[in-house]
Amino acid sequence: MANGSPWILPDDNEIHVLGTDVISRTILSAGFLYPCQLIFSTSSPPAPFLSLFCPAPKDQWESRYGVQQFLIIERCGVLLKETMTSAQRAMMSGLAQVIRRINSCAAVRYLTDEENQKQLKHCPSIPKTC
Repeated sequence: MANGSPWILPDDNEIHVLGTDVISRTILSAGFLYPCQLIFSTSSPPAPFLSLFCPAPKDQWESRYGVQQFLIIERCGVLLKETMTSAQRAMMSGLAQVIRRINSCAAVRYLTDEENQKQLKHCPSIPKTC
């Protein structure tokens, strides 16, 4: 999928847990855990990170998802935009480390809609819509 596309495989293989582990995908799909996740979200708040089951042929999924910084592919892993900075890649690594340590029975506290909106209002670098 990465060949000839604007995405690459992450250097940190742990990032793939966001796509390969059902518990990690479930946690991500329920909301945002901390404000910097808004920067990398594949949708606007309060919607969580989205994952793709199986992308359509390359010409369709590239045009459909080309503006996103990364793609979570269910049961396969994650592709990163080749233009991601080292700081953005480090954030993705950190997110994967946090998510994979959360027990499936743990009570997870997600950011509220109000907290998401406050973050969007005070941080001009976060896109209002994705």
